[in-house]
Amino acid sequence: MIAAYLLAAAAAGLLAAAVAMLAGAGLPLALASYVAAGLLAMAGIAAFRPTRSRRSAHGNPPRPTTAKPLEAAEMRILAVDDDPFILELIPQIAAQAGYTNTAAADSGEAALAMLEDPATHFDCLLVDITMPGMDGVELCRRLRRMARYQHTPVIMLTARRDAHHMGNAYRAGASDYATKPFEIDDLRQRLQAAQEMVRRQRMELPRLTAPHAETPRPIAPLSHSPHQHAATGQSAPPPASLLLRDIHGLVSESALLNYLTALPREALPEVQILAIEFDQSRNLFEGMPAETLTAMLEDLAALAIGYFGADRSVMAYTETASLVIATTLVKPFSVAMIEADFCRWLACNAPSQLRSGDPLVTLSVAGPIDLHGTKTARAAATVELITALAQTRALEKQDGRAARNRQVAAR
Repeated sequence: MIAAYLLAAAAAGLLAAAVAMLAGAGLPLALASYVAAGLLAMAGIAAFRPTRSRRSAHGNPPRPTTAKPLEAAEMRILAVDDDPFILELIPQIAAQAGYTNTAAADSGEAALAMLEDPATHFDCLLVDITMPGMDGVELCRRLRRMARYQHTPVIMLTARRDAHHMGNAYRAGASDYATKPFEIDDLRQRLQAAQEMVRRQRMELPRLTAPHAETPRPIAPLSHSPHQHAATGQSAPPPASLLLRDIHGLVSESALLNYLTALPREALPEVQILAIEFDQSRNLFEGMPAETLTAMLEDLAALAIGYFGADRSVMAYTETASLVIATTLVKPFSVAMIEADFCRWLACNAPSQLRSGDPLVTLSVAGPIDLHGTKTARAAATVELITALAQTRALEKQDGRAARNRQVAAR
């Protein structure tokens, strides 16, 4: 690039000198014309050359663009970081993506005071994990206790990318995770994903505020539709539409996918993936009161958290009520042993109408397996694989029971 500048400047200088000589100027004036024209050419090229659009968060701030957010309704953002440079940079990145309403707080305590102000509301938070005093994990944990911030997108910002610290962030209620130094395009995409979450929440708002709606309570949504409610006493809707109480370590499926995607390559061997599936789940859930199904799913999640470690596991229910578990617990897992332990609990704790049924409610466990695939595809691919394995095991057990029943009947 520099060589091109010099060649262009030399050509401009020679042209100016030639014109001066043809006009009858002397050698000194021609040389002066050569130098002046060359310098002007270099200055002009430097002034109008294109700037690089992709810069690190520790580079120069990007130029604002006219990009628009995904929705006309503006998303109000709160950036929380003790680094003044980051607090200056984030509004510029947000503006580049079309979000111009960004406030800043330089500590967790200051952010909490802003969040507790009933006259102010934020649609998305970008929170640094490592801050003096109240850190980002504690701030996230506290805001999730506030009714109006239970589902607000929270993007954690940090330079730490180990499985333990990332797991702590998601267990506290983080929706997404961006590492420093972050790329401008990457953070912009995360803001757009947060905007999509906000859009879905705004669509569900009339349902939540309707006279017949239930009072919201701390939950861990089963799917990407976190605000659908099931009426107590009615037949259960699809498991993905139920609300569960707040259980430490139980997150939404989208948050689990983000966690598995964000893990650095060196942390992948630490994480094992398992799945727990209700046997004959389709027949089991049909006609079951929503309150009964919700209690079963909550109890199973709480049992799994205790079994695999509250501070070592992140788990989520899929849309079909398969419980997917990502754990860093270092121990050999026996599928048969886990199934036996969980089924013993289920035999004692399942609703009485299920314990007396035929067949009894049982569970199937699959895994552990490692994360596999490319960074962008590994989360979805692994979750799909482990749930398929659990469902296959459930079907195999069902076929085995049917074969044994036929043998008994034939005797």
